[in-house]
Amino acid sequence: MSYQWIKSAYDILALALNLRRHPTKNNIYANKEGYHYIRTKWGFEPLEKYNLKIQLLRLEKKLNNLRTIFEDKQYEVDHLLRKREGLTKQLEKAQEHSKSLKKEKGFLKKLLKEVLDKNTALEKKSERLLKNEENQLGQIKRLKTAKESLLEQHANLAEKSRQQKEQINALQELVSKLKQKKDNELIPH
Repeated sequence: MSYQWIKSAYDILALALNLRRHPTKNNIYANKEGYHYIRTKWGFEPLEKYNLKIQLLRLEKKLNNLRTIFEDKQYEVDHLLRKREGLTKQLEKAQEHSKSLKKEKGFLKKLLKEVLDKNTALEKKSERLLKNEENQLGQIKRLKTAKESLLEQHANLAEKSRQQKEQINALQELVSKLKQKKDNELIPH
C-alpha cells in the first residue's frame, strides 16, 4: 500500500477513518461503501451536507421510493376497497338470503303448526274411532253371545215344539183312536 498521497494531518486522519482521497478533487474523500466526504476545518463531513445537488438527488430518490411505496400502498388500498365492496355485496346478499330464509322459516313454522294441529285432530279422531270400534266390537260380541243364546233357545224351543208336536200328534192319534173306539162301541155290530 502506498502512502504517497498523504500530505497533511487530514490525510493521516482520512487514513485512520479508512477514507481515500478522490483522484481529481483535493478536499473530497470516499469510503469503501461509496459515501463521499468533504474535508472541513473540523474534520470530515458528509458531502451531501455541503452539496445541495447531492441532497436534492438523495431527496428525489427518497421521494421516488416514497412514491413507489405510496403507489404500492394505493394499489393495495384500491384492491382492499374492491375486496371490501365485493364482501359488502356478499354480505348484503347473505342478509337478503337470511331475510328470505327467516320468511321461509316463519312460513314453514306456520305450516308445521297447521300440520301438527291437523295431526292432533286426526289422532283424537282416530282415538274416538278406535273407541267406537272397540264399543262396536263389544256390541258385536254381545250380539253374537245373544245370537248364540237365542239360537240355543230357538233350538230348545224347536226341540220342545217338535216334542209338543209329537205329543200333539200322539194325542191326536190317541183321540182319534179313542173316537174310533167310541164310535165302534156305539155302532152295533
